[in-house]
Amino acid sequence: MSTTRGKTSRASTTTLSIPNKGRPPETPGPGTSISITPTASSTRPKVIPVRTAKFSAQG
Repeated sequence: MSTTRGKTSRASTTTLSIPNKGRPPETPGPGTSISITPTASSTRPKVIPVRTAKFSAQG
């Protein structure tokens, strides 16, 4: 079992490293961090009020 998982993780890592090498490291580096930051921040406030509404409705 552990051997199969190890091979799978290695295969995924190799696949991700291949396109990263082809593309310039500067573009995906800062671009990825910038896109992740607003997405996470926008998702957090949206999820918080939804949960609050559900809890208040139940209570």
